Amino acid sequence: MPTEKLEPNFVVQGYVKDPEGRPIPNARVELWGAYGVPQLFTGVDANGFFKLEAYAAKYSDTGEPHGYCLKVMADGYQGVSKAFFPKLGDVIEFEFTLKPLEEEADYKLVVKTETSGYPIWEAAMSEDEEYIVFANGHHSYENPDPSRHGIYFLATNGTILWRYLTTDQVWGIDMSRDGRYVAAAFLHEGVARLFDREGRVLWTFPCGEAREVRINHRGDRVAIGTTFNGLILVDLESGEELWRTFLEGQVRWTCFTQDDSVIYAGSGDGYLYKVDAATGTILGRAYVEAWPYRYGLALSDDEEYIATASKIGRACLVRTSDMKVLWSFDTRGGCHWIDIAPNNAYLLIGGGGSYGRMLVYFNGSIAWIGPVSASGVALDERHVAVAESSIDIMTVDGAVLWSSGPLDAGVVFLKFSKDRSRIYAATDKATFYVFEGGFKKVEEHKEAEGGGRFEEGREGRPFFERPPVDLNGDWVVDEGDVEALGACYGLKRGDPGFKEEVDLDGDGDVDVVDLAILASYLPVRAKVGGGGLPWTSDIAPGSGPGTPPFGLSTSIDGPWYHRILIALSSDAVTWTKTYVVLADQASVPDAILDEEGYVRVYYVDYFNMGPSVAISKDLSTWVYLRLKGLSPEWVDPSVVRLPDGRYRLYASYMPLQGPQDKIVSAISEDGVNFVVEEGVRYQEEGSTLVDPDVIYVDGRWLMYLVRMSSEDSKLLVLESSDGLSFTKIAELELQGETPCLVRYGEGYRLYVHLDDLTIASCYSNDCLNWGELEVVLRPGPPGSPDGWGVVNAAVVELPSGGYAMFYESWIKPPAFMEEATSSVEGSAEEHLYRFGIGAKAEAAVEAQLAVELGATWIRPHPGPFVWGKIEQVKGQYDFSEADRVVEAAQERGVYILATIWPFADWDQDYWRQQPGWRPSKGFEDCLPTSRYKPHDVEAYKAFVEALVERYDGDGVDDMPGLRCPIKYWEVLNEPETGVKSDENFFRGTGLDYVEVLKATYEAIKEADPEAKVLIAAPAHPSELSGPFWSEVLPYVEGYFDYGNLHFNAGKGEDLSTGFKEYREALARYGVDVKIWGTEVLPAPTHLSLEKQAELWVKGSVKAFAEGAAAIKYPYVFEEDGELLQAFKVMASLLRGFKDVEKLSEGCYRFEVGGSSVYVAWGSGGLPSEASGEVYVVDMYGNVERRDSSTIQLSDRPIYVFKGEEIRARLPP
Repeated sequence: MPTEKLEPNFVVQGYVKDPEGRPIPNARVELWGAYGVPQLFTGVDANGFFKLEAYAAKYSDTGEPHGYCLKVMADGYQGVSKAFFPKLGDVIEFEFTLKPLEEEADYKLVVKTETSGYPIWEAAMSEDEEYIVFANGHHSYENPDPSRHGIYFLATNGTILWRYLTTDQVWGIDMSRDGRYVAAAFLHEGVARLFDREGRVLWTFPCGEAREVRINHRGDRVAIGTTFNGLILVDLESGEELWRTFLEGQVRWTCFTQDDSVIYAGSGDGYLYKVDAATGTILGRAYVEAWPYRYGLALSDDEEYIATASKIGRACLVRTSDMKVLWSFDTRGGCHWIDIAPNNAYLLIGGGGSYGRMLVYFNGSIAWIGPVSASGVALDERHVAVAESSIDIMTVDGAVLWSSGPLDAGVVFLKFSKDRSRIYAATDKATFYVFEGGFKKVEEHKEAEGGGRFEEGREGRPFFERPPVDLNGDWVVDEGDVEALGACYGLKRGDPGFKEEVDLDGDGDVDVVDLAILASYLPVRAKVGGGGLPWTSDIAPGSGPGTPPFGLSTSIDGPWYHRILIALSSDAVTWTKTYVVLADQASVPDAILDEEGYVRVYYVDYFNMGPSVAISKDLSTWVYLRLKGLSPEWVDPSVVRLPDGRYRLYASYMPLQGPQDKIVSAISEDGVNFVVEEGVRYQEEGSTLVDPDVIYVDGRWLMYLVRMSSEDSKLLVLESSDGLSFTKIAELELQGETPCLVRYGEGYRLYVHLDDLTIASCYSNDCLNWGELEVVLRPGPPGSPDGWGVVNAAVVELPSGGYAMFYESWIKPPAFMEEATSSVEGSAEEHLYRFGIGAKAEAAVEAQLAVELGATWIRPHPGPFVWGKIEQVKGQYDFSEADRVVEAAQERGVYILATIWPFADWDQDYWRQQPGWRPSKGFEDCLPTSRYKPHDVEAYKAFVEALVERYDGDGVDDMPGLRCPIKYWEVLNEPETGVKSDENFFRGTGLDYVEVLKATYEAIKEADPEAKVLIAAPAHPSELSGPFWSEVLPYVEGYFDYGNLHFNAGKGEDLSTGFKEYREALARYGVDVKIWGTEVLPAPTHLSLEKQAELWVKGSVKAFAEGAAAIKYPYVFEEDGELLQAFKVMASLLRGFKDVEKLSEGCYRFEVGGSSVYVAWGSGGLPSEASGEVYVVDMYGNVERRDSSTIQLSDRPIYVFKGEEIRARLPP
């Protein structure tokens, strides 16, 4: 595993000073990462110096570095933020000058009007700010309440003036500048309507499905953007069409120039069009990758520039004179809005990705980044407003001047009055808010020597606001204050050396509570070594997130993403968090007190690849030791001290593969060097046993543990007289996981964590019969070190009184949390899907097999994405079965290629009544027996849109907890079979399939422009020359993104034979696309395994060079020996390659992660760029380090590369 992934690999440091160059010693520096998550915190020293060590990483798809943002703030000063993009080994230096606070903003809520409660897409306001209109447009509700759902027209005092009720979706809505007219697009009805100020319908225009309307500035024209590529201009007064222009993609978001001579329109084909408003003539276009989201176009005041923010996350600045893209930036998630500041001072961008809010200068340089946002506005050259669930007013330097606090939902419309005295907002629950207030100067600011904020005291002397726990008087809260408290620790009022200022809670004792109060101001890592401890650390604790083991996706949760923190309590019920991080990449702690009074914390140490222990006397300074004699499979440790002074460690035995159904133990004289004890302490075959905790109670040992199964989890109680042979005596109804038992007074206290990621506790007199659970520890606020949840508590009573809790949280969002939906992993990037696996098994099994072989995707067949399974009753969707399949795959970090089946029994009833109807056979348990094209095409397209929207990962109407979106969709399978046989997948002609493909493609792209569509595969590429496909291929260019191959290699053939034949067939129709192989057999099975392995590798390499984008292989098992190993080596070394080039016969170069991997065989040689010392890997993963001049090629392919990072990919 590369070292840079395990340790801090860049440094950011610098100084914080005032305008006179003096240090500001009370400054705070925070390092924020993706999605606006705070990661590291620090103060500055007396010279104003700060230093943070963190992790520079790259995005796997682009190789671009991850972005970070430094936030610097101090009381009495205006804070600043600075974005930067570090690389491995960087030492980045900044010098920040903080100006005294000059202004503040203050607004009060004056209007709140609740309307329908349903989501809205956009809103519009009259120029005089007298009226606002919005309408319900969404995917969220299938059967909205007809008494509430519709269009709402309000006065800005909050009065609802009229409403137009409809169950239709109204996405497009606009108001004329004078407030006299409202234009609205009704999605399913396929019309646009014009209303007057009183709500009367003036005309209805049949435009077809549309989500965009815009009234020009003069108020005499209405532009309508349709789903089916049309931009239409209508006369406002008469409702008559003036012209119609085809833009080659759904039209989403438009804007007029101030003189109304030009319309700019975003299109689903990825272009921004410039259109003559008088004639509809296209004047130019710029490629911006996808259609713009709501408020996704912004025209500069001088109209020389237009900015775009697309659904797939690309922000662009375009020069309007020649429609040239000046620069673009990937925000790593869907963009929501964009705005250009007056005088072109900067751009403000918002969305749902890693960089959810950004301020970017006109040259493309990024000032700062922050968390997700749904709306925003550039107020002037110095101020911005950005909103998600609350509204923040900020300076252009990134300092927050005012925040509204949470509103009832995300803010989808935000506008300020011209004088900035009012804020108008509409939320996604169709609630209208008005705030009144403004900006004001902060008059009194004076500087004391050395910096710092002060006010005039009663006697006219400066009164400093010193931090309340600054115990040593240096104006910085750091280890010096801990030492000051430590010097008085244990003293009581009246004792020599007692200091009142150190008694932080004022109770007369300097104890653990005072330490906890101080520690709450220290978001730092535990101090390693020193302090007179009798041990010397032989390992370092982990810091920051790690990388999962080989074969596991980075979306899989595990100890590589976990951290252990410390909390303190005087009564074991009320806890104070210290936010001290004991270790990262660490999990499931267990804490004991040894005979010398040292606290020992045993834990799963993924960073050091085995169980470890941290030891401390004062909870401040720690020694870290690797446990000897135990392998990494020993997890979830529970350590007890035996009557003879020895230590016994119990653990779950959890190999990556194989049963995880037993508890084992080891013995030690010193608690560090262990000897494994024979046998098992407890075992239940067929289950998973985790999290044991052992305690000695009334002459016998009790073990609590969790038994996990596919049905549920149970808390078990075991009993033993000798601590070696345990018997189950109870299954508790008590809810909770990861038990921790401690003596408490005359009884016992149990700690568990609950499903909501809180820690709860209850009391018992006998350690068997428990009272009610009460929550004792909750997650911190978003962005705090334990903001993602608190779990796995280990509690120990301290010798000085009080208790310490060592508990677990996450370094990054846990994959299973619904809150992580906005950070879904997955992409339409082709290189993520090179190797797939098919095993003809249920999704969970197939996905697990993919993980074990190093593949990244599966194709459930036929799968759950059947129209009639999901929409058994027209208009009612049930995604439960499809959700289970998606969840099973994403739990293992595996992507899905989904096959859409356009059959629903209620729709097929039409065909059953027609003469000549015939039933189809095969897969009757999954597919209906009537398999004709959809009769109700609009209902079918609505289903496809809803299906794709649920799994596209854009944060809108997604499956709860979605992390691995579906980005590749296949339209049917082997449709020509119905022409020849009753055992088929589709009954119809080639032209019938053309209709299905076109309708499906349009619906998929409507819901997710980033998605990719695969045409159905014929049973063999030779079928493309037959009558069925001869009807299809002339008419479908532009309606699929990838070809689709089924091919079994025969005698003298390999995979490339099929791909070549397929490409040549498409070329006859002028079609040139890459191809997925979704059902292939790379070599005849009668050959020896060694020969099959050779053909698998050679054929795959040649196929990729022939245009294969992704290949799904048949599953291979352990008994397949050489074939299994050859596939794992190939998939590991070539996984995620970006490009492949044939250099000569039998020699190919793959670009993998920025390095070159050569695959070669035959009589030729290696290219000159592969000269010198190289790694040589044979088909089975055997590695040599050689000079390339000594390599002799043979018929067996070899891999040649130079990079150590490629060698690290090899499977075990």
